[in-house]
Amino acid sequence: MSKITNIIAELSAIESSLLYREKLLDTVSEVAQVLLTSSEAEALAATKKGMEIVGKCLNTDRVQIWRNEMINGELHFVMRYEWLSAIGEEKKLVPLGLKFPYSSKPGWLEMFKSGKAINSKVSDLSPEDAAFLGYYEMVSIVCLPMFINQELIGFFSVDDCVKPRVFTNDEMKMMGSTGLMFASVFNRVEQAETLKRRENLLQSVNRATHFMLNTSAENFTNALHEAMRVIAQAIKVDRVFIFKNFKIDGIPHCTQVHEWVAAGIESMTGSPLATDVSYYDSVPLDWHEQFNRGEIVHGLVSAFPEKARNYFIPGDVISTIFVPVFKDSDFWGFIGFDDCANERHFTKDEAEILRTFGFLFMNAMDRGKKGGNVIADGSAAHMGKRVLLVEDVELNRDIVKALLADSGIIIDCVENGNEALSVLLSENVKYDMVLMDLAMPVMDGFEATRRIRKKYPIAELPIIALTGNITMEIIDQCNAVGMNDFISKPIEIDKFFALLRNATAHKS
Repeated sequence: MSKITNIIAELSAIESSLLYREKLLDTVSEVAQVLLTSSEAEALAATKKGMEIVGKCLNTDRVQIWRNEMINGELHFVMRYEWLSAIGEEKKLVPLGLKFPYSSKPGWLEMFKSGKAINSKVSDLSPEDAAFLGYYEMVSIVCLPMFINQELIGFFSVDDCVKPRVFTNDEMKMMGSTGLMFASVFNRVEQAETLKRRENLLQSVNRATHFMLNTSAENFTNALHEAMRVIAQAIKVDRVFIFKNFKIDGIPHCTQVHEWVAAGIESMTGSPLATDVSYYDSVPLDWHEQFNRGEIVHGLVSAFPEKARNYFIPGDVISTIFVPVFKDSDFWGFIGFDDCANERHFTKDEAEILRTFGFLFMNAMDRGKKGGNVIADGSAAHMGKRVLLVEDVELNRDIVKALLADSGIIIDCVENGNEALSVLLSENVKYDMVLMDLAMPVMDGFEATRRIRKKYPIAELPIIALTGNITMEIIDQCNAVGMNDFISKPIEIDKFFALLRNATAHKS
């Protein structure tokens, strides 16, 4: 009789196991339905609902999503989303926004990057980790790494506060599947946010271009300040300032010549922080060298060297970015952008937009001195001319199109040298000029120019190098493959029109 009882018990256990596995599979399907059918506007609510579904299925007390964020130059994991059971709500609060540097948890970052997870009773962990998690009344913990495009973006965690356990393989697979879906939602949302932010930034370039390049010389300062406001609001900074270089006894200094400040932010114009600033005494010496090389300097003030902190903190600056400005290839000065409220690292898109603003400023200033109107002159002289832009970075293509939007010039774009060859050798369209980026995948600008020159001699089709890194070595390489000239990125408007004017005059 006992043997039959044992068999019945085993069958019952198998049935229970199969039913639970089915429940786990149903949970994956339910989370997928919630997450993958949600709109961008519904993404946050869908994320929280998906976490609730997982938590109730596992009968656990907390479900959390921790995101990787760079804070003060150090990578942290930050708690951004949380679901709590009734028991979890009674336990010690894990506040949203709680952050810890990975350096405080030795081995975690390397473990997560390799795709490994934590699945343990808290009492079985190292004394340090047990104390860390036990403080929040956890007795069991699972942490599964989350990736977007093979980059670790954080981890998905569940924990128990009452009954210690190690989760089964089936439970870990379910959590792994749902974690992938959470990462997919974040990727979708972040891509949409990136596109919206990029569109907003490009619109700001269009508006700044309109203000600075379509104004009379006597109204230049007002137009510049309006353009500074447009750019500042687009990237959400509180202060924009322009510094011009000069020398005292051969020592490089700079002084503030223009400024825009948001409401409630103190102006630095005329203050000791903004006049007669020595590159040697007030900021790190290597910044002057970096500016000379055309490099952008940015970051959190709290992470700057002591000399720079002592300079910026009195001005209530929390995060800042500096974009060097050049005149005739000489380091003229720089434009700075201060965030007085947030710790942030500026994105690549933001940095390129700000670099564009620097070019706009210098072009507009030169135009003001000459009394000309760059865009108007271009529109009259070059309406209907056709230029092929060869550039692999979408943002850079968009910037060039935005800067020349009112010129009447037709701009076609391809993403690498191989595509440029296909277009130019097809003879379907005749171009007046080619703007050729140098470093591109598939085929770079040097090789593409070499091949193009087999058909089009240098006098017949101008090929202009478009580069952010102009050195004598680069210039020699450009000349060697048959390029006509070079233009700094994002685009030197005056020089572009001059080159196009010369090219079309030669053809006529």
